[in-house]
Amino acid sequence: MEAFIGTWKLIESEGFNNFLRETGAGEEVIAVLSAIKPVVTISQEDEIVNLTVQSSTGIEETSFTLGKEFHVEKKDGRHCKVVVDVTEDQLIQVEKWDSKEAISVIEVKDEKLIKTTTFKDVKAVQTFQRV
Repeated sequence: MEAFIGTWKLIESEGFNNFLRETGAGEEVIAVLSAIKPVVTISQEDEIVNLTVQSSTGIEETSFTLGKEFHVEKKDGRHCKVVVDVTEDQLIQVEKWDSKEAISVIEVKDEKLIKTTTFKDVKAVQTFQRV
């Protein structure tokens, strides 16, 4: 988990619009979300992981325990049940909503945090640089 701790800024995004479109987001929501360059801070206190996302649309804070389900409302309006687990070198995030499921694999490679999210046959890759 230590490799993920820190502050990360989005520097590149591939396939994100198609991912949002496939999940049912409208074009206005896609336009807003694709323009955002969030700064994400990940910290941990004992078993609790804290995730803070700062962007032009505000600050979102989420705290959760690895391996335990929690609920979150996404910026595109989806209400999701989420579980995040850690392996030796990856975070695996499973989001479920309306009988649908998206899986994100988050890893640190070459000093960058890479989040690859798959929904159906659509893949989005977001790359973050440590700040």
